[in-house]
Parts: sequence; structure tokens; C-alpha cells
Amino acid sequence: MARARSALGEELDTNAELGQALVRDASYGRGAEGWTAVVEWTLEAAAQGVVGLIATAPILAAARRYQALKRRMEERGAEFLINRAGAALIALEDVTREAPSGSRLWLESAEEIATAAGRPLSELNYVDVDSWLVFLVDLDHDLRYVRIVSPKGEIVGRTMTSLNALERLYLPAPD
Repeated sequence: MARARSALGEELDTNAELGQALVRDASYGRGAEGWTAVVEWTLEAAAQGVVGLIATAPILAAARRYQALKRRMEERGAEFLINRAGAALIALEDVTREAPSGSRLWLESAEEIATAAGRPLSELNYVDVDSWLVFLVDLDHDLRYVRIVSPKGEIVGRTMTSLNALERLYLPAPD
């Protein structure tokens, strides 16, 4: 917790948008060659937090807060890696700048690129190897946004495509 506080320059304990902060020990690297302090907020920790949900105002607020904390850490020179929910929040915050105002966005998926390519992994994060592939769907405009988020939390690729009529059948009902 002391390292996390030092990285952020502020208290971590409670955050209105992200929930309670949890700090854990973890390894990084496919061979677990290093140690890192892991910070998760209860929003992220509960079933990976946000993947598979329609983005509501509180989730959008959490995405903005997550980005603000990430920027604060960068300004202080702290290094960090993001998990699946962090990648989804970063991608969501990015897409909201492009999507039509008032769009209902569904966080369809966030996967490490290697798993999307069909390769089994020995472990998931925090490994600093794979970027995250995040899919968000605009339910009102039948659009799919794709973001590639690096392990450091940077958007390194983005695209958008229209859904075809048959794809729409497999999405959640708008209501």
C-alpha cells in the first residue's frame, strides 16, 4: 500500500468512482522473473469489473477516474501494468470521445492478443507481454469499436466497423 500511495502521491483507500483499493503482491514476466505491487479497485476485482456490461454513467465516471490516476502515476514516473478491466476502462474512455453522444456502449470483450489468436497462456496478467484487444459495441448505431491497449495502458491501435444484420442477432437486447 505504501508503494501504491507513493506512485500516486495520494491516498488509495477509497475512491468514489472505482471503489475500495486492494493492493496485492504479484509477479510479472512469463517466467515470473519480477515482483510488482498490484492495485485493484473493487469495481475491477468483481468478476473483472466491467467486461460484458452496458456502460452506465457510473462506469463512464470510473473510466475517467482510472485515466486520471494513470496520468498521475505517469507524471510521477511510476511504472505500471494494467489488467483486463483496466484495459476495458481505458478503451471505453477513448471510445466515448469518438462515439455519438448518448450512445449505449456494451463492453463486449477484453482479451490478451495471444488468447484471441488461439494460443494458450500459462498465466494472465501482470506480465507486460501482450496487449489487450478490447471490443465495444454501440447498440444504438450498430457499430463495433476495437481498441488495442498496451500493457502500460496506452491505446496503440483503434478501428471502428459497422455490424452486419446477422451480427446484431447475437448482441444483447437493447432494453
